[in-house]
Amino acid sequence: MRSSERPTITKHTNHDAEAAKSVDDESCQEFQAARAEAEAQASIEKARAITVASVWPGYLAEGKPARKEAWKPRYRADLEKAAAPGGVPKKRGQGLTLPGHLAPLMSRRLVDIDADLMRDWFASERRRSPRQAARAAAMFSGFLRW
Repeated sequence: MRSSERPTITKHTNHDAEAAKSVDDESCQEFQAARAEAEAQASIEKARAITVASVWPGYLAEGKPARKEAWKPRYRADLEKAAAPGGVPKKRGQGLTLPGHLAPLMSRRLVDIDADLMRDWFASERRRSPRQAARAAAMFSGFLRW
């Protein structure tokens, strides 16, 4: 710039400031919307990753029959036994315990459990012990309703 030239100062009008603010507000809203969408997607993925085994202890701690204060002790023991992974030395006799009837379902994600899966699971468990498989199916049905 030559010394004889004077710099020109332009006046910024109030309109320019409002336009810049509206652009900032729009980009901020877009950022917040994208962030909210990402958080929602993350929470959906987190919910989809929940397995039966991660929720089962909460069910044992907080669950109860519909019209009673708490489960009877024997029913509670049956719930724990049905979900046991097995492989523990037997209290009487030789060998290891078998997995409970609900053990194959413990590793499943809750979102994957549907009628087809339950039908296939019941068919395989019924071969081992029909009565206990039916009882385990009723127990698991109660868990799903909880």
